[in-house]
Amino acid sequence: MKFISLIVAIGLSICAYSQDSTVLVNGDKPNLQFQHDEKGKLFAGINDTLKINARSFSSTEVDKLKADPDLNFDGFLRQKATEWAGEELADQLAKVWLHSDEAYRAFPVPVQIYSGWGVWYRVFTRPIIPDIEKISEPDRAYYEDFLLAPPHNRCRVDFRFDVGFDLIEPDQAKICLDLINRNLFPEMDAALALAESMKGSARSEKARALAIDLYDRMFALKCWYRNQRNVTAWIAGVHRYLETTNEGIRAECRKILHDMVIDEIDNSKALLKHWESSTTNWMIISEVGETTFIYYKNMGEHLRRKIELMEGHEDDVPFVDPDFQWRVPGLPVDGPAKSNKSGQSRA
Repeated sequence: MKFISLIVAIGLSICAYSQDSTVLVNGDKPNLQFQHDEKGKLFAGINDTLKINARSFSSTEVDKLKADPDLNFDGFLRQKATEWAGEELADQLAKVWLHSDEAYRAFPVPVQIYSGWGVWYRVFTRPIIPDIEKISEPDRAYYEDFLLAPPHNRCRVDFRFDVGFDLIEPDQAKICLDLINRNLFPEMDAALALAESMKGSARSEKARALAIDLYDRMFALKCWYRNQRNVTAWIAGVHRYLETTNEGIRAECRKILHDMVIDEIDNSKALLKHWESSTTNWMIISEVGETTFIYYKNMGEHLRRKIELMEGHEDDVPFVDPDFQWRVPGLPVDGPAKSNKSGQSRA
């Protein structure tokens, strides 16, 4: 199983050095599918959401890992790290790969469409607050203009649903939230700390270029994980709050949502600073304009707008209009519902 680290290093383009390679970390996480062939050997398939440059492990080298279960993985990894980073950074680079892999495998993929196609739903640039309709439609237009949703799609105000699809049960979202906090971030923090230390210990220009490239990609990946975690926290906090009258659970949910807003603001500020200061091509963007399927050069403006709109909403009462999907233009209705099935009214 250890060679998963190698595959993840290739797939994420986070752990592999390339001066001009780019990776979708803005909501389009690489989809690694692990399975066993008829001989019981583990292999992986990587979808085509990535642009992978020549500076990665060749297919021949990966085939060696698939075909030879007795191959010394640690030695192989150390050899590749030495080739790319030199003796001075090889040990640290190999450790970053392994920590990054542990973080990746700890990610439970709470909502697949957000981790696989999150750019369609603008999860990186839209405000994440307990009652999304506290932000007016005109203020939401900067991201909703490109959101994969017709006007009555409840995903505009509810991360749990996409049209009629229930993406994850709230209790399952809470389990995923706890797993991410407990298992993923300690590994990710260790990887990022090592990557940062490599910048200070690099002596040659080649090693320093590698260390900067590695750190910038790892930093962006952590921002992506935090964003995914906070969307998961929204589902767990809002819907568990709405579906119970237990005051203890409700208090827990309010705390989850309070922390979610604070953390997502901080995460967006960190991502904005990285967007403005990094010289590494760590994310694919359009050269001609924003569309539903890709961000544009104005992503920094969107992040600033998101931060501005989120501030002060950490203690909002959770609410989702249960009849939002019936707000179809031209369809006569008595008006949107103002309470959920537990009787909670919008504050």
